Amino acid sequence: LVLCMGPGGPFPLLNSPSGQPVVELFTQALGRAPAIFFTLCGVIIMNMVAIPGAQAGSRMVFALARDELVPLARMWTRVDVKRGTPILAVWGYAVAVVIVSLLGLLSEIAIAAVFTVCAIALNVSYLLPILCKMMYPSRFERGPWHLGRWSIAVNVIAVLWNIFIAIILFLPLRLPVTPSNVSRVSLKY
Repeated sequence: LVLCMGPGGPFPLLNSPSGQPVVELFTQALGRAPAIFFTLCGVIIMNMVAIPGAQAGSRMVFALARDELVPLARMWTRVDVKRGTPILAVWGYAVAVVIVSLLGLLSEIAIAAVFTVCAIALNVSYLLPILCKMMYPSRFERGPWHLGRWSIAVNVIAVLWNIFIAIILFLPLRLPVTPSNVSRVSLKY
């Protein structure tokens, strides 16, 4: 996809007339019917990813509230008798996601920065247990399934990959790099 979207590729779609360069690429390369099919597949996959994300996020809100690490902890831990779930934690998380997402209406650069920071934080959350295992091997108890002698090599590759991805994610999203697309949030109306 990336090779086809640049100015040197067969489909110069960086400034797609529809505002959807991937859909435009599918249409030009495959035709209308396959483009609709693959776009719908993408929408379905995005929704299938969003639902477990909402579940995991609301479970985190509930767990933090259970340990009294968030304001209004009693409210977030209240479990609905009929459904057996913490409804307020689920809705509170959903509202927080919508509020953060509304930032995208004000500035593409600001919302991209939020997503970048979230992606880097997620990578660091994967990286920390690996580093702890490598730094304190005597405190690590090997489970029933392990990589044996390949464990060290896989851990080193995982650490290097996460560092590489963090560097890539810190690179600017727009070219040319100007003060307006790096250092300050520009409001678009």
